Amino acid sequence: MENKIERLIAYIDQLLVTDDKVTLYESYKDTIESIQPKDIFLVQNHRIKNGLSHEEALKQVPMLMNLFGQHLEKYIIQDLDENTFLGSLLQENECLDQYLLHLQKVIIQLPEPNAKKQLIERVCHLDDYDKHMKKLENILFPFLEKTDPCFEGVSLMWSMNNKAREILKKVKLDLEQNCEESTVQKDLGELYVTYSSLIVMQKRILIPCAKEEMDDKTDKKLLQESFEYGFAFMDEPNVSFDQHTEGTKDLPQGYIDLQTGRMNVEQLIGVFSSLPVDITFVDEHDKVAFFSKPKDRIFARSVSVIGRNVRNCHPSASVHIVEDILEGFKSGKRQSESFWIQMRGQFILIQYFSVRNDQGKYLGCLEVSQEISHIKKLEGEKRLLDR
Repeated sequence: MENKIERLIAYIDQLLVTDDKVTLYESYKDTIESIQPKDIFLVQNHRIKNGLSHEEALKQVPMLMNLFGQHLEKYIIQDLDENTFLGSLLQENECLDQYLLHLQKVIIQLPEPNAKKQLIERVCHLDDYDKHMKKLENILFPFLEKTDPCFEGVSLMWSMNNKAREILKKVKLDLEQNCEESTVQKDLGELYVTYSSLIVMQKRILIPCAKEEMDDKTDKKLLQESFEYGFAFMDEPNVSFDQHTEGTKDLPQGYIDLQTGRMNVEQLIGVFSSLPVDITFVDEHDKVAFFSKPKDRIFARSVSVIGRNVRNCHPSASVHIVEDILEGFKSGKRQSESFWIQMRGQFILIQYFSVRNDQGKYLGCLEVSQEISHIKKLEGEKRLLDR
C-alpha cells in the first residue's frame, strides 16, 4: 500500500483518540493537502478490510468530509455537458441544490397554513430524486466496481441514499399525521442536511473518480441505460443512440447475448429449473416450443410434446377457450389472462402472457403456473435485513 494512504489511515486512527488535534494536523498537513478523490475510497476500503464495520464507517463519513472536504474542492468538475451521463448526474444535483434552497425558504415561513401546503407539495416532489439515486446504484456503482476493487466502498454511498429515503419517508409521515412543529422542524433539518451531503459527496468524490475512469464511449453507453430510470428535476438529455447493440464480438464461446446480460445454455437451464413456477412457451404457430423442468412441476410435461399443436394439449371441451386466448393475444386485444384452481390441496395460479418483440411482432404465448398457498398466507413484511 502506498505511503500516502498509510499516512492518511494513521492520521484518522490517531485523530479518533487524541486531544491535540492541531499538532496532529500539522504532522500530517502535507499528506492531507495532497489528498485526491480516489484516496477516500482507498482509505476506507483498507480500513473496512481491517475490521472497521460498515455501520461505523458510515457514521464516520461526516467526519471525513470535515477533514478532507475543502482539499477536494479543486477536483469538482464544473463544465460537463448535461447531455452526457456524468453531466446529467451533475445537473440533477444542481437542480436538487436549488430545490433545497426553495424548500428552506418555505420552512422558514412555517407555521403559516399556506406554507404548510407548499411544504407538503415540495417534500413529496423530492421523490423525483430517487431516479438519480437508482442510476447511481444500478449504473454508476457497478461500473466503478468493475474498474477497481477499491470502489467497493460505494456501498457506503448506497447506505447514504437509503438514509435519505428513510428521512424523506419520516418527514412525509410527520406532515400527514400533523406532528408537533418541533418534530417536523427537527426532521426537516435532518432531511436538508442529508440531501445536501449527498450532493457534496458526489461532487467532490464520486463524479471526479468516475470521470477519471470513464471514456466517452462508456459515458454514452451509461447515458443510454439512464433512460430506463428517467431524470430528476430536469428534461431528458437531447441525444440519439445507435439502434443496434455493439454485437457479439466479445461474446465468449458458448454464451448467448440476452441484451441485458449473457449466459451459457447450462446457466439458462439452471435458471429456468430453479424458478418456483412451471413455464411453457407456445410459438407464433401455436406449437409447443419449450417447457421448464422445476423440481416440483405442477403439470406433467414430456419432451414428446415439443412441436405439438397446443390445441391438442387440452381436452376438447376447453379448446375453444384456448383458441379465444390465442386469438386475443395475436390481435393485441389482450396481453394476459389469469385463472386459478384448487387441486390436491394446492391453490394453483395459471397465467398466460402474450410475448412480442420490440417492434410489437407476436412471438408466442407464455404459460406460467405456480402453487401460491404460501403466498396467500403472507402478512406484514419481511425485509432482507430481517433474515
